[in-house]
Amino acid sequence: LPSGPWKVILLLDGREHNAEHVQAKLQMSGIPCEQRHLPIGDMAWLARCGDVEIMLGTICERKQVNDLASSLFGTRYAEQRLRLQHCGLPQLLLLVEGNTSTVHNCPGDTLETA
Repeated sequence: LPSGPWKVILLLDGREHNAEHVQAKLQMSGIPCEQRHLPIGDMAWLARCGDVEIMLGTICERKQVNDLASSLFGTRYAEQRLRLQHCGLPQLLLLVEGNTSTVHNCPGDTLETA
């Protein structure tokens, strides 16, 4: 591994809704980030030194609360969760955006334990 200075960067999947807005907010907060096409997940941390990049142990999947509720009643959520569990990174985060009390087609307890 290179001995030079390492930089930690948050990768954002550029296909995500509001990726440009999220990137701008993160950069305004001093968080180094870049957009890429991620094969799985919506955000992931990496360490970079020169041309060497190493994925760090966390991947994040963002879901709007209504999208999460809809995906629970089909196979999409289970399939996505299985792919995340087998991606090789030890820490998986599900970031749910929105208020669970505004969803009428799914109990709040179900959403909160997904």
